[in-house]
Amino acid sequence: MDDLKGMINKADRPKALYKAEVSYEKKDLAKTAGFKWNADKKIWIRRMAIADTANLPFSVQEILNSN
Repeated sequence: MDDLKGMINKADRPKALYKAEVSYEKKDLAKTAGFKWNADKKIWIRRMAIADTANLPFSVQEILNSN
């Protein structure tokens, strides 16, 4: 049961929407990290735990809602 509790705690961490700050030549880094290409905005995006952004091999920028 401790493992289940840990998984629930990990899934419950605060999340935000991010865009990957990568050049075209490094786009595979974003793709490998689970970012998806948004063709309309021409950016790589992913919703992820805020704490996990520190482990990425590239910079990210939080996307704030404009609503």
